[in-house]
Amino acid sequence: KAEKNISNDPRYDIQNTESSTFLTIPSVTRNDTGKYVLTIENGVGESKSSFVNVKVLDTPSACQKLHVKHVSRGNVTLVWEPPLINGGAEVTNYVIEKRDATRSEEH
Repeated sequence: KAEKNISNDPRYDIQNTESSTFLTIPSVTRNDTGKYVLTIENGVGESKSSFVNVKVLDTPSACQKLHVKHVSRGNVTLVWEPPLINGGAEVTNYVIEKRDATRSEEH
């Protein structure tokens, strides 16, 4: 990955056959996103490299700087900034839920 040789890293499972190589990352994280380089060498020492970009999709982090902008009878206006980590795709909507302030969180 990038400049790091992962062939001996226990986080990665690399399986080679006569015609292919399989890379499995059992406990994948967002940090595994990046450019991977596969370099193969034939019997006479000639090498060839192939590149693949890996994008790990995950849940986004929480929105930033959430605050109440305006409150009136029956209405509230909330404003926020996008999350620092979008999970690999644009966040298109949020679900806002309300509950009676006199009720506990346990139902």
